[in-house]
Amino acid sequence: MATTASLSDAFRETVAKFEGSVAIAVASANEPDKLLLALHGSGQGLSIGLAEDRFIVASEPYGVVEETLKYVRMDGEALGDPNNPSSRGQVATLSVANAGELEGIILQSYDGSKIALGVSDIYTAEITTRDINRGEHKHFLSKEIAEAPQSFRKTLRGRIVEKNGLLVAELSEAVLPKSVRDRLASGAITKVRVIGQGTAAIAGQALARLLKQLVDIHLNIEALPASELSGFELTLDMSDTLVVAISQSGTTTDTNRTVDLARARGASVLAIVNRRGTELSVKADGVMYTSDGRDVEMSVASTKAFYSQVAAGALYACALSSAVGKSSDKARHELLAGLRTIPTRWLKFLRRVRQSPPPPNSLHLRVVIGQWSAMG
Repeated sequence: MATTASLSDAFRETVAKFEGSVAIAVASANEPDKLLLALHGSGQGLSIGLAEDRFIVASEPYGVVEETLKYVRMDGEALGDPNNPSSRGQVATLSVANAGELEGIILQSYDGSKIALGVSDIYTAEITTRDINRGEHKHFLSKEIAEAPQSFRKTLRGRIVEKNGLLVAELSEAVLPKSVRDRLASGAITKVRVIGQGTAAIAGQALARLLKQLVDIHLNIEALPASELSGFELTLDMSDTLVVAISQSGTTTDTNRTVDLARARGASVLAIVNRRGTELSVKADGVMYTSDGRDVEMSVASTKAFYSQVAAGALYACALSSAVGKSSDKARHELLAGLRTIPTRWLKFLRRVRQSPPPPNSLHLRVVIGQWSAMG
């Protein structure tokens, strides 16, 4: 502060020295009417909700919907100057004056250049508080296990059709673009890399295995953590590669960064995402939303999101193998027919579990997790 003209300048000059992907919020007792935000890189997200007389800051739109559906999304990858790599990233200053309005936001690149904001920069959230309501369940984990069959069914809905007596996976242009289909059919794509982190990486293994079983001509298919692809398998030219990225939140740092690196080298990208309007969904060429794209999973332990990712992966495996050609229509039919029976069987199983008495001398443990929130 001693050598700079303002708190905003001091903040911007400080965060510009950080390396890696960061999302930072700072408040100062010297200027309590301001909140400073910085976003750099592709692994994080910051959304500024425009509520009545206030700003709501969250890592993704789900954090603002209790107060407002309108928000501005910061872009950590944007360059203020295309010829200056150090201008990548954005800094925002939010002021109490004009709180909740665009006029209350001063947006800059990391090099200090101003970024004009207009009505076109305001997004409308596609989810509401209904999507994050626990309902009658005691905790979110119980709710999400109970909703798993419905999420699985929604993921399949409208994507399995019958043609000439056989079931096929019919995916729209938004899910599987014609450009990707054509490159698979022509042989321009020879490698498929399915990536994710944690649970999503396990779902990716299912997709890769199914695709290997369905494709009976040469196609190099591998499932691996996103961090391994970015760390060890990137090449200068990846125009022969299709990356299928899987993420429940759409904001996974390693996955999003790997997608950026692969795209910059010419790779095509498809994504399986549980949430609409997230970072990964705007990076991919095609996106398949699990369930209806608004089926929020709040628990740390993944249940319905993981199962739906496996279902989405099976659909992609069928559609990709069909685009490649010369593979078994009957094998795809049998897989899709089996998928359609799973939700009903699942519901029967859950009903039996609910009707079963608890085991004798069972221990009931209740864990209450505190939640901290802040409003600027």
